[in-house]
Amino acid sequence: MRPEVRVILDRPVRVWRGGAGEPVLLLQGGMADAALHWSPVWDALCERFEVIAPDWPGFGGSQALASSTYPAMLDWMAAFQAEAVGAPAHLIGNSFGGTMAVLYAARRPQDVRRLAVLNGGGLPSQAMAQAILAAPEGGDLLAEVGAAAFSREALARMVADEAILTDAFVAACQGNPVILRILREALAGGLPHVRTPTAPTLVLWGEADRHTPPEMGRAVAAAMPGADFRLIPGAGHLPQVEQPAATADAIIAFLADERRP
Repeated sequence: MRPEVRVILDRPVRVWRGGAGEPVLLLQGGMADAALHWSPVWDALCERFEVIAPDWPGFGGSQALASSTYPAMLDWMAAFQAEAVGAPAHLIGNSFGGTMAVLYAARRPQDVRRLAVLNGGGLPSQAMAQAILAAPEGGDLLAEVGAAAFSREALARMVADEAILTDAFVAACQGNPVILRILREALAGGLPHVRTPTAPTLVLWGEADRHTPPEMGRAVAAAMPGADFRLIPGAGHLPQVEQPAATADAIIAFLADERRP
């Protein structure tokens, strides 16, 4: 995988790209950058596919959007796919990226061949939405809220093995709490109406996730008729990080299935 910078809607975006074959677009969750989320599995995926993993706007090496409403973020995804992918792609998202993947696949079915969601795909509950909207504005206060949201204690609820929570990992997760600002702006206009994606769908869930427990994953899969739900043992909210081999194998088997006679 190699990094490159593309300009999407007049804003620079850092993109990781490698491999060859059918395009697979990886959408990160709400922490750090695409490399933290996907580097444990992207080499394995590159053996079969062209892999494209952008830093979400406002994360890593990508400039934030002027507006982070759900429609604006979906418009950005369409522009990114047209400019940086140029063809229908398999779409894989983790956590917040999973939610955006579901919304995008429902909005633009012509652009999504297969959809895989890892510990994500649902929208915040009304109670969570109200709490996010009530979060204080202002840089210092927002940083304090972000530090609490991604404290070592909070991150421990996301993992099966706390050994993964090195000082560097925790610092990367705490370093940019822009997800709180994005969610607040996105939710200010109300929760979007969610249509059902028509692409074949796999919902993968880390069995030990206490941040978004497996019953939430089952609900996500149940809302999409025909979706396949699988648990990844020994993994939490980022199964691709804690159990990269099992996660990559499940994704590759799912994506390759469409080429079987």
